Amino acid sequence: MKTQTYHSRTKINPLAPILFGVFLLSFLFADAASPQDNRGLLPEVRLNSGNEDENEKRSLQTELLVTRAETKAIESLQKILKKKKGSPDEADLLHRLAELYMRRSRTGRFFDLHQDSKTMKLSTFPMPTEKGADWIRKAAATYTDVEKRFPKYHDLDSVIFNNAFANQQLNNIRQAEILYQRLIDQKPNSRLVPDAAVALGELAYDQRRFALALGHFAVAEKFPESRVYTYALYKSAWAHYNMKDSDQGVKRLLEVVEACPPDFQGDQAKNRQNLRREALRDLTIFVGDSRTAAELYPFFKKITTEEELGQSMMDLSKLYMSHSKYKDMDIFLGEFMKKHPKNAFRVKANLNLVEANENLKAREKVLSNLRSAAELCRPDSSWRAAQPNEIVEESCSKMFKSETNAIAAKWWEIWQKNKNHKEFSGLLEQALKVVLDNEDPNSPDLNSRFGYAELLFQLQRYAEASENYSKTAESMTMLSWISPDEKSVKPTTDAQGVVVMNPKVKVAPEDVKRLHDADYGALFSLEKSVEKKANATVDAKRKWLAQTYLSRHPKGEHAGDVTMRMAVLFYEGQDLASAKKWLEPLLAGKHGRTLQVKAEDLTLDILNLEKNYQGLASHSKAFQALEKDETRKKSLKKIEVEAAYAGLQEDIKKLDKDQAATKLREFSEAHKGMSLSSEALFQSAALDFVNGRGLAAADSIKAFAAVAPGDKRVTDALRDSARASAEAGEMTKAAELLTKLADRDTKNRSTHLENAADFLLMEGRTKQARGVYNLLLPNAPTADRVRLYTKVLETLKDDPNSSEARKLESLILSQNLEPFATKILTERAEALFSSGKKPEAFEAARKIMSREAPADLRARARLIQARILEGEFLQQSVKSSSAERFGMVLAMKFEKLEKAQTAFLSASKMSPEAQIQADAFGGIDRCYSHLVDAIESIQIPAALSPADQQALKAELANMLGPLKGKRDENRKQIRSLASVAVSNASGQQWADLSGDASPAPLVAGQWAFLKPYVPANWPEKASGFSRQDISDKKPSCDEKKPEFARCFAAGKIETAEKVARDMTQDKANRIRGWHHLALVADARGLKTKALWLLRLAEKENPHHPLVRYEKGRLLSQLEDTNAASADFAEVLNSSMSSTEIEILKGFKAFSEGDAKTVQTIFSGFSKKELYHLNLGPVLSESIAQLGDSDKALKLISELAAMGSDVELLVQQGRLNEVYKFAPVPALEAYEKARKLAKDPAQRDWLGRKTEYLKVNFKVGLHVTPEGL
Repeated sequence: MKTQTYHSRTKINPLAPILFGVFLLSFLFADAASPQDNRGLLPEVRLNSGNEDENEKRSLQTELLVTRAETKAIESLQKILKKKKGSPDEADLLHRLAELYMRRSRTGRFFDLHQDSKTMKLSTFPMPTEKGADWIRKAAATYTDVEKRFPKYHDLDSVIFNNAFANQQLNNIRQAEILYQRLIDQKPNSRLVPDAAVALGELAYDQRRFALALGHFAVAEKFPESRVYTYALYKSAWAHYNMKDSDQGVKRLLEVVEACPPDFQGDQAKNRQNLRREALRDLTIFVGDSRTAAELYPFFKKITTEEELGQSMMDLSKLYMSHSKYKDMDIFLGEFMKKHPKNAFRVKANLNLVEANENLKAREKVLSNLRSAAELCRPDSSWRAAQPNEIVEESCSKMFKSETNAIAAKWWEIWQKNKNHKEFSGLLEQALKVVLDNEDPNSPDLNSRFGYAELLFQLQRYAEASENYSKTAESMTMLSWISPDEKSVKPTTDAQGVVVMNPKVKVAPEDVKRLHDADYGALFSLEKSVEKKANATVDAKRKWLAQTYLSRHPKGEHAGDVTMRMAVLFYEGQDLASAKKWLEPLLAGKHGRTLQVKAEDLTLDILNLEKNYQGLASHSKAFQALEKDETRKKSLKKIEVEAAYAGLQEDIKKLDKDQAATKLREFSEAHKGMSLSSEALFQSAALDFVNGRGLAAADSIKAFAAVAPGDKRVTDALRDSARASAEAGEMTKAAELLTKLADRDTKNRSTHLENAADFLLMEGRTKQARGVYNLLLPNAPTADRVRLYTKVLETLKDDPNSSEARKLESLILSQNLEPFATKILTERAEALFSSGKKPEAFEAARKIMSREAPADLRARARLIQARILEGEFLQQSVKSSSAERFGMVLAMKFEKLEKAQTAFLSASKMSPEAQIQADAFGGIDRCYSHLVDAIESIQIPAALSPADQQALKAELANMLGPLKGKRDENRKQIRSLASVAVSNASGQQWADLSGDASPAPLVAGQWAFLKPYVPANWPEKASGFSRQDISDKKPSCDEKKPEFARCFAAGKIETAEKVARDMTQDKANRIRGWHHLALVADARGLKTKALWLLRLAEKENPHHPLVRYEKGRLLSQLEDTNAASADFAEVLNSSMSSTEIEILKGFKAFSEGDAKTVQTIFSGFSKKELYHLNLGPVLSESIAQLGDSDKALKLISELAAMGSDVELLVQQGRLNEVYKFAPVPALEAYEKARKLAKDPAQRDWLGRKTEYLKVNFKVGLHVTPEGL
């Protein structure tokens, strides 16, 4: 009887049902491996694993054909039975019919399983309607009928066995057990007894009745010749195993192995081999639980062949892995691999250890086993040479490759989660290297190669990453040119020599992306590798990789970036022309705005390197038009301006400083708001400063400070600008700049503000200046307050009686602020003296003398006393008709002289100040001169005898000699003080003069003749100077081509000032400019400003006569002639000539008593000039001193007749009185002068003088008082 049986290798699974039948005999011990376990036995073979629909269709056709045949066979047999009914053959025919029913049940079961399939529903053939179970029931009924009707049937044991099997199939288990047991009991000698016993054992096993099953299997074991004998042993082993008796189980399985030798021959050879294989496999389960890992290899070595040993080791590996006993696997597998290096399962052993150690996370052992397997799989390895192709294919091409890829993939995923794990990164690298080192050159592992490149990139080993990316891309490209028959074709290259993909090959999208990423990865990685260091070789490779990418992926995701990279490479290699060529498509916007912006930036950089500033400016301007981002637009604007500025720097090297400064100012104006605009301003200012154009520089600096207030250079620049503005006569602007400077330079704030106020004061802005001075006073140090108060008082000098001036004086006096308090008291004392309140003035002076005040002020107070004493001296008459009183009167005169002289001398000793000295010695000179005149004209008392009169005259003559000597000595002292000092610097003191005094003419009152000298030219030598000849009655000023002299004379002061200011901006003409600006300032009444400008010119050229002349002229007006003496001395020593200079020379000679020189100089003047310049008194006095009094009188009389001039009439009276001793014409002249005099003091003195002449000389008595 042929039997098929299914069983489970699990410990507690019941045995699968057994199907008996003669038609299934060949499948008795068929492999029962689980289809899902594709690591054990091969999975069930399918007809065509690639087309299930076709396979199903073929199976359906086959089953339909079989069904037809079986149906015909049944129908035929049934017809025979009808004919043979009751015959001896009926039992055999029924037996055969039952077998046909069983066979028909097989096809019926096929249609049961496929009744819902699409193929059956669409089939055009009629489908059987009977189910498989229906046919089995018919078979069972037939078997039962035979057993009942034919108890003596010779094959009754077979009928009973098959009936039992049919009931088992119908799940009538109890009925099946009865039938199997009936067979054993009723037919003990039947050959089917062991089969029935095994069947009963299987049923008991399925019901987990393992002891009962063992009893049934023991019955079968009594038939060693039976076909099911070894199977009974096998099942007994499993029963023992399930009963926890592993030793008995092992014993039974060893009996199976022994009973089924590997070289078994016979009709059961295949079944025996299958069972042996199953037994060996199950032994791994049994002994795995009962023996140590060290005992396993020796155990199986004894019972297996070389081939079986390897399989057993594999089975044990799987068992150990299922139990997670990974560490122990290395024991038996290690011994196996060591002792059987060429076993067919050698590679698989390594791979099992790979899996085990991976589970243990023993990654180094994983790598070790991978490398070991790799060595075995090498084409030249001895193991590989000893194996058949199918073993090599399975172990190396499939399993090794699969396992290494799986490990690499797993480790890749782990690493992706923590890329900073350096140790794991190294393990992954080694794993991928194992894969790649063993790849098939004809079928490269692109996934692993690409992954390896990715790993290297993450490990920052960029050069190696680039190489592997490149290998990936090159392999993919070359493979596209290999034909299906694996005959290579010469690949095509593009114009740049790059191998591109075969256009005839359709490439999957994922492969297209892989190639793209590999090409870009190769380039990008190489770029990363050279971030710190590059060389020509690497640069060439970078260019090649970039070109390769663009050739293969002209529209690739990174095409724009790579194009940019090519441009950068050429840029870095200084091949700027090529770089610009690569930038063209980017600049056109073909790769998006982002790259366009980068291309724009690089283009600008290239133009900058080329120093093509014009191109740089034009490109940056063009790029602004494309830009929407305001921030970048501003940056581009900045570049445009910087380029223009850089270009300008190159241009101005070819220009002179004036042109360069102008260009810079134009640039600044054109680019207002930009930082370089202010820089250009500053630079233009610097050039202007160097070139002497301070005013233009100041304007630039003022603008610069406004736009760049935070620039550190502003402070110094403001200081220089303020100086330059002032030097150009722009005092108000200088003050403004100094105020700004004060806000920045807080350390020197007070100094800057005070200087600003000084400039405002120069410009006549007294109120503003005073406000600044008052602002500084509260916090000013004590030493500085004196100076500041002086300046505050200066601002009030034009309105000394104002409430503000009075308030300030009261404040000074209340706080006793020196020297101002004493100065105020001194000025008040001088005012008292001038108003004729001499006692009050003398007392005020006395109090001043007692103060702790500066010597100069006390000297001025002493001078007040001296003048009062001088007045008393002058008023003391020396005339007396009484001889007795004559001596007393003369003694009183000398006493008063002594007092006045003492006062003047003490004043001169108090202060060395020139004005004090001049006033003091001038007073002494007046006293001596008066006394000499008085003694020379003294009248001897008539009461004396002639002899006494003669003796008295002789005595007086003896007195005159010493007096004149002292006078002359005093005059030398005066001349030593100042060469141009006059004998009476303070002018005539009319109030102090008595009637008998006849004062000589003074030069102090004559300085009004000094007029501004407007030169027609400006030669190097002083002798070349000449006044501008303005011939027009009404001088004109040409505004288009203005000349200073003409415009100044025409009253076009502003135009003249501009001409002068422009001169100051030219180094060659700056002295002239300052001189002319001083003339303008003087014309506006700003004498202090004019003097400041002249001092600038003097500093530049200390000996320039025009400068010194104007300075002296202004000093004589602001202070006195003594202050101007040094300047006029410089002018007089020069060769410069003019009316004013000649007058000064004449005055100088007159002050020195050189009457002849005076006559020589002034005689050259016309009478008209003598009259208008008021030179008549001095010239006539000098002529008279030379002894020609008639000529002197004639001259003065002619001049007096030209107009009504008091000074000429006084001098006419003096000449008649002193030199001609003609009191009558003298009286007439004095009386005319008195009528014209405007000075009250002078008019009073003239009254005293006329009275004196009338009384003493008895003249004019016929003239009534009314006539006077």
